[in-house]
Formats: sequence, structure tokens, C-alpha cells
Amino acid sequence: MAALRTAIHRSSARLSSNNSPSQSLSDNYNAKKKEPRTLSRQFLPRWFLVVLFISLAAVSHVGKRRQLIWEEMIKNYLEPPPIEIKLTDKGKFGGNLAKTESGKYATSVAVGSNTPPASPIHLDDPNLLKDHLGVPLHIVFSTDCSSYQHWQSYLLFYSALRSKQPGTVTRIASGCSEEDAAYVHRWFDDQILPMSSRFRIHLTPHFSSVKDKVEGHEKKDYKYFNKPFGLRHWIEESTTMGLHDENGKVEVKFPDSVIILIDPDMIILRPITTDFSSDRDVIIPKRVLKDRKMRLEEGIPFGQAYGMGAHWKDFDMDSIIGKGVPSPARDLPRIEGLLRYAVGPPYLANAKDMHSIAVKWTDFVPGVYEQYPKLLAEMYGYCIAAAHLKLPHQKVESLMISDPTLSCEGWSFVESMPDGKVCSYAMELDHAKYPLPNVMHYCQTYNLGDNDHSFNKRQVSHTFFSCEGEDDGKGGMLSGPLPMMESGAEVRYNSTRRMRKGVYKTVELSRGEVKRVVFSLCAIRGTMNEALMYYREHHCKK
Repeated sequence: MAALRTAIHRSSARLSSNNSPSQSLSDNYNAKKKEPRTLSRQFLPRWFLVVLFISLAAVSHVGKRRQLIWEEMIKNYLEPPPIEIKLTDKGKFGGNLAKTESGKYATSVAVGSNTPPASPIHLDDPNLLKDHLGVPLHIVFSTDCSSYQHWQSYLLFYSALRSKQPGTVTRIASGCSEEDAAYVHRWFDDQILPMSSRFRIHLTPHFSSVKDKVEGHEKKDYKYFNKPFGLRHWIEESTTMGLHDENGKVEVKFPDSVIILIDPDMIILRPITTDFSSDRDVIIPKRVLKDRKMRLEEGIPFGQAYGMGAHWKDFDMDSIIGKGVPSPARDLPRIEGLLRYAVGPPYLANAKDMHSIAVKWTDFVPGVYEQYPKLLAEMYGYCIAAAHLKLPHQKVESLMISDPTLSCEGWSFVESMPDGKVCSYAMELDHAKYPLPNVMHYCQTYNLGDNDHSFNKRQVSHTFFSCEGEDDGKGGMLSGPLPMMESGAEVRYNSTRRMRKGVYKTVELSRGEVKRVVFSLCAIRGTMNEALMYYREHHCKK
């Protein structure tokens, strides 16, 4: 079996292209750039699948013992065995507490392994380029070339493979040095391409420099400029999308495609598609239910609801759009800005719409940053670009979970899960049992008790995905007890929250908040450990 999987992965296509040169944000964007290397379209030969099925059929003749071991491994992955619970009296505010039948508060902690017994075999379907409505999808995410974003990118690609996310998935890496670019290409060829022929890499110039308007020199760096400029570069320069002249008008080559822009620190829990018609699978904010759109089409983009308000309405539009330049964004009522434009990743739009947004986004975002040199500047720039183009978005709450304290995300799915199964469902990720959000954005710090259970992405080793390391979270498995909830028991957890820079506060969480944090911790840990097992199975010597 292992030899067969190795042969399948080695048969995957390899990349061949040139690196894009590095240049600053102030350079003429429309200047001719070298074509970045992209994935040639080669699919898994059908005869390999025939050999695969013949080999599986032959297993029963090789030996009954091997077959029983294989069946047990799959069973344990699909139906994880119950996790032991150890109860110990710790007092009223001892951290992870549950009330027992005797009335005492006791810790309720998972003991033992917190990973599936084995990494499942993910057979990729190279023809999975469209969703169930027949719409071609392109998922893209923007990064730099740092090792910090290599492990996040690997995890995102793996989650796309595991969830059977339709469409191509492309990492847009910006600002790589010549040495970094060579490494990123090797990384992609060796670690990502064998997963799926639908996965791509696209390199762009350096876009994140902020220049002094008067003197013209670079004064700082705003890394999130890479998102709008990298997106536009991919749309206009890649062979996956690209532009062409249609009757004297330059347009995207594949206008019927849909582009989905997500962040690198997201994992896909269930596939993102263009179909939002199911009441079971989709949560729409109450204030926009009346005009709810059921599916994405040209002129009808979608986006995740964010609690960012319409603060951009207070910006000086002359310095952003241009003095005296007419724009619908100027006169848009604030309430419309809140209901139709306060969205963030995942962004979903028809390819033509997304290109139009990307062009205006890159035009406007430097001016936004001049007035608002903080986090969210690029998101406000997106809002202004969409409003300028009269492209109101259908807000969706269930596309993402991230911050357990917010009500505008898909947390009601999590809260509907039985108390005692929240962690196991977070690791199993079976949408058929309980509806799931589409992605988890793990940009928060998730903790319960006195950091008894905690996760922060900045504490993860940049070499997490490696063949070395013990089970200590530094180059090895994320280990330690998992948080649990007993059905029907009263649960009290403390959590440390960052109020502002350098100021933290310990608060007691509600039962619903506990379930949110438990799900988050188990989902990210389960996904990372499963991805590491997959990595070691395919890249490490036995």
C-alpha cells in the first residue's frame, strides 16, 4: 500500500516557470512582468486507479490479519474511541471545572492521545475543479515567503485536500528574494504538488512597502498590502486566470469562474461553494434576511460578516478616490455600508467582479492606510472599492468561526452540538452529523483555565512539519490533555483575554463560550496533528 501511494505521488506533475522580479509598491503596476511559474494541468492517469483497486482487492488474499488491522484503523479514525475523563476536586475557580453528582466541582480533562490512530489515505480527485452547481472555483490566499507562513500554507493545503474542497487552490507568495523563491518552489514541488494536481503556487513582486509621499523613500512596511496587490497580480498575470482582449476590451479569460479569497491562517472545515440556499448549512444575519441571495452570480458577491462596522465612511474620500472624482461610495448611507459592505475573508465573487474590485482595491488602499495606518486598513479599502463599483455583498455568518466572543460568526453550529461530543466532532469534522462553519480562522489566542489548554499560532514552531521532534509542540505533535465537557454538568472555565496592548484580564466564560473555545482548540490541534502524520507518512523515512 505504501509503495503504491508513493508511486502515485511521484507521478504528479512538476512545476516549471521563472520567478517574478522584486519591485516596490510604487512601481508601475501595469509594466510587463515575468510570467510566474504555475502548475501545468496534468491529471492522475486512470490506470493508476485500476491498479489501486486491484491492489485493495488483493489485500484479502494476502492475509486476514493485515485486513483486520486496516479495517480497525479506518474504524477508529471515522469513529474515535471514547476519551477517558479524570475527575479531581480543585475548588471553585481551579480552571477547568465541572460539577459532579455529589455537588463538588471537579476537573474534566481528556487523558491520553488526542490524535486519530493513523493518518487516513486521501485520494485526490484531480477533476474536482467545479462545485456541485458546475461553477469553476479558484481559492487563493496571500502570503510572504517567511517560514512562519510555510507551515500555515501546508496546513491550509492539507485541509483543502481533507475536506475535498472543489477548485484550484493557489498560494500567492509576494516579495521573495531569489534564494527564497528557489526554496518556495522546491517546497511546493516536494510537499504540496504530490497532494493534488489542483494545487498551485504563484510568485509576485514585493508590494508591502509604504513610501513617504514627499521624499519618496520607503518608511515602513505594511504586509497586508500583499493581499490586494497579490490578488490582482494573480488575476492578471497567471495562466490559471489571466486576461485577454475581448472585442477591444480587456477581460478575465474565465469570466464564469468564481474566485474565493481566504487568509493563510485558515483551515477549511467543509467545502466552500457558490450555493447558499440551505437553511441547515447557512446562517444569514437577521437584518439582511429579507433580501437574501441564494447563490453567487455575477453582480452578487458574498462575504463573511465581520464586526468592523462602517468606519470607512468617516475617511477623507478625496485623498482616497481623488478630489472631485464622483463615486457611489461617497453618498452611500452608513446603514448600507454596515449591512452590505462590512465583510471580510472569505470573500467570494465572480471572476469579472473580483478583478474589478482588485483594480480599485489597489488604487484605494494606499490612501486608506495614510489615514488609518493600522490593522484592517486593507479590509476598509476592500469595502470602499466594492461600494465604488456598486457591488453590495450578501453577508454570511457561517462562512467562518474565529473569535469566540463575537456573535456574527458561525458559532451557533458549535453550540448546537451535544456537550460531551464537542471535541470529538471538532476532530472528526463530519458535516452530515452536525452543520459546520466553512473555515476556522485561528488568528486568536484560545485558552481555558490557567492556560491548562491553550493555542496561539505564534507559539508554533516554524518547523512543525518535519521528520524530527518529540511530542512537545516544538517540531512534534501538539500534545497534552484536551478540554472536555460533561453532558448535563455545570461547567466553569476561566479564560485570559487581551483587552489592549499589554493589558490582560481573566474572565469566567459562559457555557456557550466554553463550547466555542473547546471546539476551536480541538479543531486546530486535531487538524495540525493529522496533517503532521500525513507529512511524516509521505516525506519521512520509515
